[in-house]
Amino acid sequence: MKKMTLIGASAILAGTLLSGCGWFDKANGLIVYGDEPNIEEVLEQEQAAIEDKKEEINMVSDDQYQIKIVEDNGEKVMVLSEQTAQALVDKELLREVIRGDKTEALKSVPDLAKGEAVLYAKEEQERLTIGGQELKAEYGSNSIIGDGRAYVDKFLVVYDADWEAVAGEEKIMAVLEYEKDPSVRMMQYDVEGNQLVQIKG
Repeated sequence: MKKMTLIGASAILAGTLLSGCGWFDKANGLIVYGDEPNIEEVLEQEQAAIEDKKEEINMVSDDQYQIKIVEDNGEKVMVLSEQTAQALVDKELLREVIRGDKTEALKSVPDLAKGEAVLYAKEEQERLTIGGQELKAEYGSNSIIGDGRAYVDKFLVVYDADWEAVAGEEKIMAVLEYEKDPSVRMMQYDVEGNQLVQIKG
C-alpha cells in the first residue's frame, strides 16, 4: 500500500513539473513555438474548436510574436525585440528564478539604445559568440518564460531596430490564453515546442 501511495505521489509531482506550473497555480495558457505555417495550423484548429461549440476548453485570446533562434557555443538562444520582451513582461511570463522553483515576474526590461542588448541566462555571461562573431550584452538575470526553461537555453533582448539585423532562424511564438487549464492540448499539435503557462497580466 505504501509503495502504491509513493508511485501515485510521484506521478502527480511529475505532472506538476511537466506542466511548468506550481502546486496551486493552474495553467490558463499554452505557448507554442514553430514555423509560421505550423502556428497558423494551430490557430486554425483552435478557431474551428470555438466555432464547433462542443469543446470544453476554449481559447479566449492569442498573441503571436516573431522571434529568432541563434546558437551560442552549442546552446539555443531566443532573440527577442525589446517590444516583444515587454509584452511578455506585461503578461507576467518573463520571470526571474529566485531559488529552486520559486520565481518572480519581472516588472520591466531595460531601456535599450542602438547596439545594446541584455541577456537572461542561468549563469552570468556578458559575451556571446553568434555566427562566429562576438557580441557583448549586459547580463540581466537568471530568468525564464513561465515556470520552466523550455525550448531554448537563454534569451537575448535587443533594441527593436536591431532585431531585423540579427542573423537567426525566424520562428513564431504564439501565446494562447484559455478559459481553463489547457493541459489536454499539449499533445495535440505538431509544433517544435510548447509549454503550459499561467498568464496573469
